[in-house]
Amino acid sequence: MAANHTFEKPIALEESVIGLNEIVVSAYKQAITLADGKIGIDTEKLRLGNNDNVLDVLKRAPGVVVSHDAITVQGNEPLVVIDGVKQRMPMGILLTYLKSMPAANLKRLFIKSMATAENRPSGEDATIELQTKKMQTRGYNISNTIHGTLLRNNAFRWGDYIDIRARHGNLSGSATAGYVKSKLKSEEEERFPYEQHEKLINQKATRDKDAYFGVLNMSWMPSFLKGSLNYFVSYYVDDSRRKGKEAYNTDAVLDKLTEREINDWTDLLSTNIEYLSADTLKHQFKISYGLLAGSDDYAQTVNNSLGNSVNTNKTMDGHRHIIEAQYTLKRPKFVYTVGNQNYISKMNENVKSKNGSDFSMWETIMGLYMSGKIKFTQDLSLYLGARTEYAHYKYLVANTISRSKEWNVAPYLRLDWKASNNFSSSLYLTMKNTRPGYFSMLPGATYYSDNEYSVGNPFLKPSMQYDFKIQNLLFKHVVVSIGTRL
Repeated sequence: MAANHTFEKPIALEESVIGLNEIVVSAYKQAITLADGKIGIDTEKLRLGNNDNVLDVLKRAPGVVVSHDAITVQGNEPLVVIDGVKQRMPMGILLTYLKSMPAANLKRLFIKSMATAENRPSGEDATIELQTKKMQTRGYNISNTIHGTLLRNNAFRWGDYIDIRARHGNLSGSATAGYVKSKLKSEEEERFPYEQHEKLINQKATRDKDAYFGVLNMSWMPSFLKGSLNYFVSYYVDDSRRKGKEAYNTDAVLDKLTEREINDWTDLLSTNIEYLSADTLKHQFKISYGLLAGSDDYAQTVNNSLGNSVNTNKTMDGHRHIIEAQYTLKRPKFVYTVGNQNYISKMNENVKSKNGSDFSMWETIMGLYMSGKIKFTQDLSLYLGARTEYAHYKYLVANTISRSKEWNVAPYLRLDWKASNNFSSSLYLTMKNTRPGYFSMLPGATYYSDNEYSVGNPFLKPSMQYDFKIQNLLFKHVVVSIGTRL
């Protein structure tokens, strides 16, 4: 067309109105991700209704198993972190706390399912991190929860607790106090051969337990600290009572009737203060001190129809000091971490019966760990770590002192590869030192026999545990794990 061409009739644009019923702006968000050895989950995808709580969401998370008294991640009891705050409360209280939190308050869930070289010897082989929706900059909220469960044979469990969350400037925290009451009844029947006769045991038992607890979490982040100061303290009291009746019969003839009564009172105090420097993208420091202290009073009375009577009374007390320091150096393609952990523990048991013996136990563990993460490309990284431990045990049993010293080295390897948007994989190979549970004053535990109540054989040696696992994320939504443990 020529540049000077003109139209015979001018061209005019006319306005036209189009009515829109609805405008929808949507964005695709990956439901499950696998990066840096952690599974990240959009909790909206795991909710089935407005009545769901956080515990319901965890039950649907891959690799997480929730029972009536525990949470495990691929067989390991995890450390639970809520909005960056480590939850050190006993497992029973933690389950109740998570059950009271509405799932609608959750934003994101992260699961770290494998132990790394840095993990402390007392456990925490896995981590569950919960991120809630952002709180207000200033203010507070208070909630009260009453929960209850009615079971067969008039057994029940109920409780009430109050939860306070507040934030004012650089200071934020939460406090929880509560009470739990439970009563359980059980009846069992067992048959077994005995001297060419069939013997029958009928057992009837009731357990009555009262638990009281208080938890305080605080974080302070003033500018002059160039980091955060975190403080945690919890106190737990468990008063458990158990009565049982056992009837022994042979050929429909009553041989013996035994009545058993147990009282178990446990106190446990846990506190931890931690300084964590601000993440400068180059250097980060952490130093912390923790204290776990507790006592337990145990009494058992057994009477039977043959005139025999046995009384057992035990008291146990102990404490553990935990001192940690860690430094992390960060570079664009390399992250280096070095740290030290020290555990100093002592436990005493006093048996007030003629068939028992007292003992004292000292446990000192010093651990040094180092690790490095190399990022070859944006989609391929390698993590190497190792932990060296020196453990010194000393026992005083029946006025006889014995000692034991152990050196252990546990390496760790992890390879992360994101092959495509629809497939990523992580390969794990780790070895760690697993030792008997010497410091087993766990709250909420009820002991039914002397063997269960005893701390354990102090002469048992630690053993090494080997883990191999490959974990794959398929089509952004499916996590497949294959592994073995020796």
